[in-house]
Amino acid sequence: MVKEEGVVEIRFLEPEDALSLMQLRHRAIRECDIYFGTPRRVELARRMPYYRRQLLRYRMQGRAALIGAWQGEQLLGMTGIRIRNHRGALVGLIYSTFIEQAFRGQGFGKLLVEEGVRQIQALWQIEHFLMQVEVHNLKALKLYQNCGFEITERQELAFWIDGVGHDVFVLEASAGTPGK
Repeated sequence: MVKEEGVVEIRFLEPEDALSLMQLRHRAIRECDIYFGTPRRVELARRMPYYRRQLLRYRMQGRAALIGAWQGEQLLGMTGIRIRNHRGALVGLIYSTFIEQAFRGQGFGKLLVEEGVRQIQALWQIEHFLMQVEVHNLKALKLYQNCGFEITERQELAFWIDGVGHDVFVLEASAGTPGK
């Protein structure tokens, strides 16, 4: 899959992209300790071989993938997709969406979320989508709502980082939802 939006290419991340993925995630976790639901020290300890293995595993198992927005050789942002069981049914999970700070507000997040939805439908024939966003991340919440996702619940203490619990909103959308 290659999709070009002007000078931005949207495509699956491959094992050869491990260094760019590592650099992006390390910049993200330095910006905010709770991105990705991973403690800062854990994320920063991960090196390129970890990300290469992750991307290889995703390719081999076929139940998850990372999608990146590229401008030339620079990875501007990413989102993850995977299959998840939710309330007894398979849904497509969109997770770990992140855009480099200099490129926010330019539509790249929306492109990635929309491509994630399209790929979930194409790869797994799933028509219901789920994501979680930390309740204080209002910009991300607005982005996801603009993509047609609606808050369906609030989960208290959904994840813990360094002894601090974080609440999340669960957002859901279905194929054909306005904004999709």
